[in-house]
Amino acid sequence: MNSSMKKDDIILEFNSPEEKKIPSNKKKQSGGNSYFYKVANHAELYKLGSSYLEDFKSGLKSFTISSTGYYNSQQKTIIGLASFFDHYDDLKIAIISDNLFNGYFQEIITASEQKKIPLFVSEYDLNIFSFHQHFDFIDFNIILDIPNKKENIDYEQRVNDIINYYDVIFWDMPELYKIQADPEAYYPAMQSFDSLSIIASKSMTKTGEVSSIRSFFESYNISIKGLLFDPFLEVKTNIAPKKAWWKIFT
Repeated sequence: MNSSMKKDDIILEFNSPEEKKIPSNKKKQSGGNSYFYKVANHAELYKLGSSYLEDFKSGLKSFTISSTGYYNSQQKTIIGLASFFDHYDDLKIAIISDNLFNGYFQEIITASEQKKIPLFVSEYDLNIFSFHQHFDFIDFNIILDIPNKKENIDYEQRVNDIINYYDVIFWDMPELYKIQADPEAYYPAMQSFDSLSIIASKSMTKTGEVSSIRSFFESYNISIKGLLFDPFLEVKTNIAPKKAWWKIFT
């Protein structure tokens, strides 16, 4: 990260002990979540997930993940967080992305079942991909296309219906230029965002890149939770990082 990055720009700070066991309130397990068990470092997942869990317990539910161009890391982070929440309790969890069929999500979508959720009148049933009752994937493009389906449709109410149906929602944010090109289309969704986290590279991301994302979302009164640094993005050395990509630099 550029040396001009200020201390206040790194908001995520964790003092949690490195627990080896992820807590769970689940009364029953419905055929385990294999992606949860693929996480290489449960201690790091515990620290990251616990921070979001505290936000959830305080009443927040709509979490947004962006990045300075590291979209695969966005998806990995979201899967890790969704798996943490799924392991913690029996919650209805949604992952919303305009890039479901590429990157890290692709394999999981292939293993998911396509379903419809009757949130609206029958012609507006929502198409989702359900991953073994652990979490649902929703194509962001379907949400953005709602106003084009019918004249005088209450777009904001449709978005609220989706938000209210789920206990927790993780938004995989598109590139900033896409949102800036048509902010009105994204505005109803952005109204629901409780916080935004930005994934960056400690060595390669420039302060201006983070500032652009931060300034844009803050202009819509969206709270910035903090930065997440992915050590696997550090390419200046041939030595593989010892800790998993969950490592959080504070």
